[in-house]
Amino acid sequence: MYQSPVLDPLYRATIPISGTDFDGKNLTTYTQDFWISVLACADRFQFRNPANGISTSLTRFSALGKETNSLRLTKLQLATVRSLYHTIGSSITYQTVQSRGANSLRASDIVSGTDHLSPGLPDNQWQIEATELFSVSMAKLQQQIIGYATGPTYIHEGMRFTQGDKDLCQRQKIRGVSGYLSFSVLGLSIILIL
Repeated sequence: MYQSPVLDPLYRATIPISGTDFDGKNLTTYTQDFWISVLACADRFQFRNPANGISTSLTRFSALGKETNSLRLTKLQLATVRSLYHTIGSSITYQTVQSRGANSLRASDIVSGTDHLSPGLPDNQWQIEATELFSVSMAKLQQQIIGYATGPTYIHEGMRFTQGDKDLCQRQKIRGVSGYLSFSVLGLSIILIL
């Protein structure tokens, strides 16, 4: 329920409902035009070997791993791609929504009271939602990369690191907790070039 009409296509609510508030004053709220609205997001990924110009197709995450074999990567590049692949898997839009549930929608931030009344939403709320999902996914990606650079907090028995993994780990520089943390997509891309 909204205190004013909502014209955003995802949250559209223009059906007026007349009633009274707790003080007996006339009150008009607006309810949704549709019981269900859908926002579909399609994540697509691509790896490219800058040394030879070979790329994977722009594809869904589940197909990306199979295509990396055709890139003819060095050991260091392969370690980088393997690290990015596992990192991307935990930061795709589905994982962002799955882990945050209803909190993944910004519109829920302004709902208040036991009657779940919202003051209204801007006409571009769906764009705000999509931008937020992308931003959270990028923050998760950054956090995972920093976690890789600072090293695993737990190494289970049988965990193996290739020479490429070790070389990649030695090339990354991130200050500890006492300083600051920084991450550069450009820097990671340069590693692929080497």
